[in-house]
Amino acid sequence: MLTKNEWIFVLTTIFIGIAALLMSQPLVVITDVPLMLLSLALIFFAQSVQITIGGLVLNLKSFVLLYLLLYLTPESLLVLSLLTLLIYLNNIRTFLFRGSFEFLQIAVGTLLVRFAMIDHLRILFFSIGYFFVNFILTALYVKVLAKTDLRKYLRAIAIILILSIYSSFILTMFYLFPEARLPQLLFSTLVYAGFIIHLYYTVNAEIWHEELELEKQQIIREIQNIMKLPEVLDNISEKPIETVLEKVLDISCQIVGFEYALLSIFDFRSGKVIRLAKSGISDEEFVKLKEKKPEIKETFVFMQQRFDIGGAYFIPKGSVDLNKTFTYRPFEYVKLESENAWDPDDLFIVPINYEGRIIGYVSYDKPKNLLRPSKREVEFARFFSWQISKILAESKYSLFFASEYEKKQPYSILMEEISKNIELKKNFILLYIDIDHFEKVNMLFGFHTGDEILKTLGEITTEEVKNLGVFSQVGDEEIILLWSKSKSDGVLLAERIIEEMKVRYNMISISASVVKYPTDAQTFDELIEKCRTGLVTAKKSGGGRIISL
Repeated sequence: MLTKNEWIFVLTTIFIGIAALLMSQPLVVITDVPLMLLSLALIFFAQSVQITIGGLVLNLKSFVLLYLLLYLTPESLLVLSLLTLLIYLNNIRTFLFRGSFEFLQIAVGTLLVRFAMIDHLRILFFSIGYFFVNFILTALYVKVLAKTDLRKYLRAIAIILILSIYSSFILTMFYLFPEARLPQLLFSTLVYAGFIIHLYYTVNAEIWHEELELEKQQIIREIQNIMKLPEVLDNISEKPIETVLEKVLDISCQIVGFEYALLSIFDFRSGKVIRLAKSGISDEEFVKLKEKKPEIKETFVFMQQRFDIGGAYFIPKGSVDLNKTFTYRPFEYVKLESENAWDPDDLFIVPINYEGRIIGYVSYDKPKNLLRPSKREVEFARFFSWQISKILAESKYSLFFASEYEKKQPYSILMEEISKNIELKKNFILLYIDIDHFEKVNMLFGFHTGDEILKTLGEITTEEVKNLGVFSQVGDEEIILLWSKSKSDGVLLAERIIEEMKVRYNMISISASVVKYPTDAQTFDELIEKCRTGLVTAKKSGGGRIISL
């Protein structure tokens, strides 16, 4: 939803628009239903055709509104425009922003139309009001809310303003005809349509050229920054390791395109996460982060397969429960109105791998383009993660990840872990897995085969659980604690374990039950009872089933 500053911006815009409309009375809305419906369809179509000019997105709706002034009053355009936004946009936040912009732009345009003494000037006056307000609002949004450098958008805003005035002059040509007849109307329409089509393809060609130029400049910047690495890594043993890591992070931020980065490594001896280096974060904030050491298992919840984007993890807002005590969020900044926009509560985590296991991660925040990481950015982030792993392996911090973090735990330890998570009211998934009729398997194939099956089940579970949780195995039964709030993750994990076991031992079947805390049960006893009930139900149904309660 909107932040406090965004609400102030939207409400102020609406109040000024209402004032402009009150000064524009009398307000007249066309009641010709066929004409209004036809106009609505035209505006709706134009809404989906977008032109990008200098980093700003302009859709053809603005130019269509100018054309419809030949037939409709500005007040009618206001009704149709807001109705189109309501139909077209399914996001309330985007609608409030776009709607408030549109409301004030048309309201001021309507007010200026009242000052037009002759019809020839109606479209020109409306155009000046509509696009000049767009100029002001865009500048305020970019500077105050998006906190982005306005200078790189000034040229684009000026071009849009000039194009709008030019298009209004084209439409004014219709008033030069002595009579408003169909041939004259068609001629004016075709001329204006030709202008819009020419504008659309010319701008797209220019965008293609600009993208090539930006790509060229980006490659040059990347090469220049990567060339700094040898200097940073030269005589590394003679420099403080923290200083080296911070310089590497600074370079990575420049290339990957983020303003903030935090390097954390795992101390497997204590089970804690250690904050080691930072980029863009103040020394005061970094001291606070270093004092608060989350447990390793709390970070593994971010490294789930569903968040994987090619060796790194992107966690969209609301996907997991964030412990605010252990996360750093920069000052308030605004989300762009784009489908691929970065949300301030998104997470981008790049694991640091050493000898086949994760020993830490780098988390990035606030992309400079305010968009989610691209494939190119992910690949560069992984490169720097690999470089950091090499530095850490030869440093004093290698002792931190010298021991393995065990996924398989004794039954009593697992029970304590479940109780602890319930006390802290953390969401998690509990799986109960059991081999059906295991006694018969022992009788038919021998105890040696039975022992081999149990050993294989533990190995497969260890591999599949990975960083997602811990488990305990007692005989042919397994209880898995999954650090996730999605029950589907538990079902998918159970399916993978069962399928892998069936591939190796087709003579057995396995049943499982999946329960979520606190949705399905609120206490320890209820949770265990639900798991057992689900498993009994699966077995009585014929076995080889997964029951999700």
